[in-house]
Amino acid sequence: MSAATDGKPQTLAVIFPFLELMKIFKTILFLLVLQICLISCSRKVTFEYYSKVRNVLYLNNIENEFYIKSENPSKLKVEITEASIERKDDTTFVIKTQSTHYSVMTISDGKNVKKINFIKLNIPNPELRFRAESYYESKYMKMSDARKINQFSSTIQNFSYDLSFLEGSTLEIIRIDSAKNVTTEKVDKDRNRRFSILQRANVGDTYIFHDIKIEVAKNEFVNGQDLVIKIIE
Repeated sequence: MSAATDGKPQTLAVIFPFLELMKIFKTILFLLVLQICLISCSRKVTFEYYSKVRNVLYLNNIENEFYIKSENPSKLKVEITEASIERKDDTTFVIKTQSTHYSVMTISDGKNVKKINFIKLNIPNPELRFRAESYYESKYMKMSDARKINQFSSTIQNFSYDLSFLEGSTLEIIRIDSAKNVTTEKVDKDRNRRFSILQRANVGDTYIFHDIKIEVAKNEFVNGQDLVIKIIE
């Protein structure tokens, strides 16, 4: 009996330290998990970014607008490769580029860092538009409509983007009359254009609208598609 009784304290002496070690281990494990959670929460992205066409920049030094909403605008730092960037206000950034290489934007607010890759595209060719109902589908225009034209515009079809174009377009109008005589007229960016060459339109004339250009940025132009119109009665 004395031997058995003597063995119990020895067994307890081994178990109690083991239990203490388990408690310490659980405490350390809990602290590690808590620390990981805190780090994860601290890395939560505190800014949002967007544009109408994501991950695309248009060439020719066009003003591509990019928007970043941040909890701490004053701490926001934005950099980009193969392009220039200018901050307009707390949320709006203007990116311009002529490089065809892809760009990488880095956004940082002091806690988080986000990198965004951009591809480069040319904008579609603009198309000439008149205030004349008779030419849109058939490429023919009534003489009465042609003689009334004193304004035109250049439109980019199937293109939805917040670009800031400079006003004004230029083009050359070529008239080939029924006797095959050729006359030309240059049209500048003046809003008060007078198309005298169109006001002389007669049935059988062919008009070629050539060298159409839109100024999309300072001294940066996009060429439009030539347009051929036949004058009918």
